[in-house]
Amino acid sequence: GSIDFDEFCSMMRQHVAGDATPQEIEKEMFKILDKDTDTFITAADLKAFCSEMAIMVTDAQIASLVQEADLNGDGKIDAGELHNA
Repeated sequence: GSIDFDEFCSMMRQHVAGDATPQEIEKEMFKILDKDTDTFITAADLKAFCSEMAIMVTDAQIASLVQEADLNGDGKIDAGELHNA
């Protein structure tokens, strides 16, 4: 099956939730996903996360996730775009 960006974010929120506020959850999600700490989430970052979590996704699915969340069309997801997802 495939996963859309909303489903992916929902899964991430459950992974980091605990007693955190929505803003803290978003910040932690971004920190977890931004593997190279360059302030953007790239396809490579998502692929690395999915690999670590044993989530089987194709490159096409990763590209689709990025495209869905990438509101400004730069090929990356910034904190504002993650917030709006």
